[in-house]
Amino acid sequence: MSRSTRLQSGRDDGFTLVEIVVAISIVMVVVTALLPQLVAGIRATGTARTITQAKGVVQGQLDRMRNLPYYVSPAAGDHKDVLDYYFRDAGQVGPLPTAPTCMVAGKYVAPGLASTGYVAPGAARCSYEPSTGAFYRSVTQIAPAPGSVGFTVVVSTQFLTGATPPVAVEPPTGPTGYNSQSPDPGEATPLTSQIGVSIAVLYADRGTVRPVTSYTQFYDQPTSTMRSKAELSATTLEVGSSTKLNGAVSLAAGLLNLTGSLTYNSTVTGSVNSVTAGLATGEQASGASSNVAAPPATTPSTVNGSAGGLSGCAMICWGTTRLDKGDVSADGGLPTAGGPSSPMQALVTSLDNGGVRFDNNDNESDYRSELDLKSPLVRIDPNAVPRNSGTTSSCAPGTGASAYVGASAYLRTTAASPETVEACVIGRSSAISLFRTGFAPRGVLQVELIKGVASCTVSGTSHTASATADYEAVVRYWNGTAYQTAATITPSNLVDPLSAVPLTTSVGSGHTLGEYVASWASLTSDRVFKTQVAGNAEVRLPGVVTIVSQPVWKPEVLASGNAVSAVSLTLGALKCSVVDQR
Repeated sequence: MSRSTRLQSGRDDGFTLVEIVVAISIVMVVVTALLPQLVAGIRATGTARTITQAKGVVQGQLDRMRNLPYYVSPAAGDHKDVLDYYFRDAGQVGPLPTAPTCMVAGKYVAPGLASTGYVAPGAARCSYEPSTGAFYRSVTQIAPAPGSVGFTVVVSTQFLTGATPPVAVEPPTGPTGYNSQSPDPGEATPLTSQIGVSIAVLYADRGTVRPVTSYTQFYDQPTSTMRSKAELSATTLEVGSSTKLNGAVSLAAGLLNLTGSLTYNSTVTGSVNSVTAGLATGEQASGASSNVAAPPATTPSTVNGSAGGLSGCAMICWGTTRLDKGDVSADGGLPTAGGPSSPMQALVTSLDNGGVRFDNNDNESDYRSELDLKSPLVRIDPNAVPRNSGTTSSCAPGTGASAYVGASAYLRTTAASPETVEACVIGRSSAISLFRTGFAPRGVLQVELIKGVASCTVSGTSHTASATADYEAVVRYWNGTAYQTAATITPSNLVDPLSAVPLTTSVGSGHTLGEYVASWASLTSDRVFKTQVAGNAEVRLPGVVTIVSQPVWKPEVLASGNAVSAVSLTLGALKCSVVDQR
């Protein structure tokens, strides 16, 4: 009986063996026909992904080169330009590059790192490199990431004329030939204001190396010629930590940022801020603050700010604040902001709210009970003596208004003999108490910035540069009965004096420094950055004193919130720089 007859009769005994064999045969024929296409599709997808990654490497290389300046004079300091990386010299420095093996049996071979270097006009080169003219070959290898392949990046750079089409220019060779690393501007200056760049990214695909290539040109297109510039900044006091619910919390006092420049026009911009505080959630508050700009010129003024705080003063507060704004002018192409007798100043002038008050928690009971900590964790010592603000003509602390934390500064440019570009910034603070306890109500530690000074000057027709730094700070700890000096920090310190004070030192009532201090450090002369070459002076003080506490919250509080409860403090971070190319 046939299958159709069985179905009509209401019975279905299943497929016959012949039907099953025929069906399997049909499926096998179809699968056999489609399998090569499936395999080819999988391979094509993998190849397309690799090519896309290679194109991304090419684009990233181009973006990196575009973000580098075309040329920076050696007199400007240790600043890198595009030629420092991609056309370093004309072969007179270091070993000559190894000629690459470009092809073997008709297949590409990726060059090695030893092929980096200057390629003379008649030297061997690969098909993806410039066919004529001298160029510099830079070879970089990128290790494969998970799920990816490795790449070899070959960047070929050559100087070009401005003709149409451009023509390659051969740099002078020999001991005094072209060398972008030379301190001699004559040797380091680019031959032309245009370069041609060929980029090849080679990758392995099923045992065969293949390239993705691109070509572009870069021009030196400065927006303006920098004739002079003076910059300075100060953060006299900075404290930071984390909160349980709102992430990072920070406070800074004595803030100044000023820039005066002369290019095709003359400008002065900056900000003066007595105190600022903020949470990671975006909430911010500040004391007296102001932005300054010229032109137009502005006359001296004083801004007084009342005491305030962040989030209702629950964790961060400060006392009365004040700004002193000197003359700000860009008249006659001479950028100026303040002066020795009338500097720009950002000050905290009273002990209201503790002068400066910092906590990372609004609940004192959350602090580790064994530390006996009291709120606030950081504040101006109630017995502190205010310091005079201001500056002198020699960039030394002045005899101006009294303040507990402050920064004073000026920058100026003169045309009278001698021509001068100058930036001066000074930070000072009274004694600051850290880690108040029941046995040390004025703090386990006290730090005081007697002075921090950064001064930069370029003067005269020879552009003589002067970069000077001066600082003095004192760190004290409670020994159970009185404050003991742990260190006096000055530029004469070649070794950090705080490193000689063991953290096992007793601070009274059975406690040691190490229970409160995780690490501390003070500025030594070798960590002060200075540059003074003709036409350029720069000074950077990364911080005269830095202290990081141990975690201050109870373990159960840490487990329920942010895992970081240490408090960090930096005192006296200052810098200045001036350039004069008039």
